[in-house]
Amino acid sequence: MNIDLNERLKKSMIYQQLEEKCNEKGQHEVLTLVSDVGNFAIERLKTVIKNMPEFTLHDETHIFNMLAIIDKIIPKNNMKELSIPDLLMLIISVFLHDIGMAPDETYILVWKNQLSDIDSNEELEKERERFARFRLTYTHQLSDIERLLMEGEYGKAQLLEDFIITEYIRTTHSMRAREIVPSR
Repeated sequence: MNIDLNERLKKSMIYQQLEEKCNEKGQHEVLTLVSDVGNFAIERLKTVIKNMPEFTLHDETHIFNMLAIIDKIIPKNNMKELSIPDLLMLIISVFLHDIGMAPDETYILVWKNQLSDIDSNEELEKERERFARFRLTYTHQLSDIERLLMEGEYGKAQLLEDFIITEYIRTTHSMRAREIVPSR
């Protein structure tokens, strides 16, 4: 387990409860799963800020803030009554709740129309079509982009394109999460 992740988890009441129950029942593989999912999520979520700089950081600070909220809203006596699967699902849910906000870089290239035909495949072509349909719903932004390009305001036009991509990521992140989570 990542040392920092391990140290931070040990400060969480929900994790402490999970660890205690796992140690009692000899189910150490559950703690390994928490570590693996936590490390995966933290690394993957670091990319959110790259593609959506205006969004709240979705890094380990966000994750541990959410765990702290769980510690506050579930009374201690109730926490002790939760089973290992209950505790596991709560922690894993926190780790993965925004995983769809961190799409694979290939998809970003598809949405920006920067992927060569050589790198494309049927799945990516379908994704390109889905994004193209979504993009067409932003009629005001598209007319502004066209105008800005004609005026030579390429940077401003790109900001609007990035806004549309951000909205696509945001509105489709739950579907993407359903694809990412089972693959881990």
